[in-house]
Amino acid sequence: MYLGRTSVLFALAAVIGACSGESSENDREESPPVPEQQAMANIADGTIGPVAYSYDSSVLTRAEIQLPLPPTFEETEFAVKFLPRDLVDKLGVARCSYEEPDGNDDCTAEQEIGFALAFLERPVEHYGEALIDNLGEDMRVESTEVKDREGFALYTMRNGTMLRYTFLPVDSRTLLMVERTEDSVANGAESLEQVRESLTFPSD
Repeated sequence: MYLGRTSVLFALAAVIGACSGESSENDREESPPVPEQQAMANIADGTIGPVAYSYDSSVLTRAEIQLPLPPTFEETEFAVKFLPRDLVDKLGVARCSYEEPDGNDDCTAEQEIGFALAFLERPVEHYGEALIDNLGEDMRVESTEVKDREGFALYTMRNGTMLRYTFLPVDSRTLLMVERTEDSVANGAESLEQVRESLTFPSD
């Protein structure tokens, strides 16, 4: 008699559990990822020298380039550059997104709109002195501060668009940021700014 009552109690508990709407592990459906989770999944990280950065890989492409250095633009330096993905198809064909109508040069990652980072060998003062000694009429230099680091910025026109070169001191060397933008091209502008804001410097 005792065993029969126990069996009834177990059966009753099973029925109550089923009626409560609780699902088993097999019946449980996973919730779709929320937009914030999807956005985080697209964030890629990297470093150049001791400086860390992140970027949205769903919007931007990371390219390795040889960056012409001012003031003569004859010397080049290795750099990483972030390009809006929907501009990548223009690479290798005539007329970049920023070029003037009569331009007929093939577009390259170095020329296209984007945000580049290079880690230079010498202190920031070296590059400042070189610019002052060779400042052209179309160049303007002004002091700037990024993430509590005091440096300077060079503005100059090249290939029909304005470039901003920002030189910042890092461990007795120099981080160079190069921004090429164009008002008529808004593609990825917010994501390019996010790369700039993501920069993390070492404690000197």
